[in-house]
This record gives sequence, structure tokens and C-alpha cells, in this order.
Amino acid sequence: MLPDTQTAVIEKEPFPKLGTRPPEAAEQDRAVTWGVVLGATPRISEARQISTENVSRMGLGQADAFRRAGVFRIVKVVVSHPEAEDALGRARNVQPSAYLVDMTKWCPTSDPKGNYFECREVVTIGSERR
Repeated sequence: MLPDTQTAVIEKEPFPKLGTRPPEAAEQDRAVTWGVVLGATPRISEARQISTENVSRMGLGQADAFRRAGVFRIVKVVVSHPEAEDALGRARNVQPSAYLVDMTKWCPTSDPKGNYFECREVVTIGSERR
């Protein structure tokens, strides 16, 4: 490569600093589980009915009930963002109010309670989560 060409390439395409990563790479490294919230109700029996009827019409397979803040929500849990976006699109064809959540923030810790999961509230003390 000619010296003038080398200079032009360096000036137009700067190299990243050592130890830095693009934001999208950092996001991909973070373990995220996604959830498509398909409906909500105060009673587990209604939650199961929503799950059975709507989820089968959406073609999403099995969904789970999560109790959060005293309300049962039917959630289809997936592991990749593209899969979550696809599930959300299919869900909104049947349930326009369906929405997407990052499960690591929305329900970071849950306890199985038989036919649903109880989301535990995460208490933050200073900068430490417990």
C-alpha cells in the first residue's frame, strides 16, 4: 500500500481503542431472557384459560403464568430477541395489547408455585442487589 493510501485508510477508518467493545457486542454478551406478556388477570383460573385459548391461536406453544405485584400474567418466555420479536408479532394478531419485557429486569427471580411462578421483588441496598 502506498503511504498516501495508508494515511487515507487510517484517517477514514479509525481503529477502536484497546479494551473497548461496541455497545451492541456488550448487549449480546449480557444473558437476557425475553418474555412476551400475553394477558393479565387477578385469578389463576382465568390466567390458565387465557393461556390455553389464546396461546394456541397464536401458535406460540406453551406459555407460563407469572404472578407479579399481585396480578397473574401469561408470558411466553424465549431466549433470543429475534425470537421474541417474532412471538410478539404473532401475539399481537390475537391480542393487540401484548408487549415485550426483559425477564432479567421484569422478573429477575421467581419461585415455582405449582401452576405459576411467583416473581420476587429485588431489594437494592446502595449499589448492591439482594
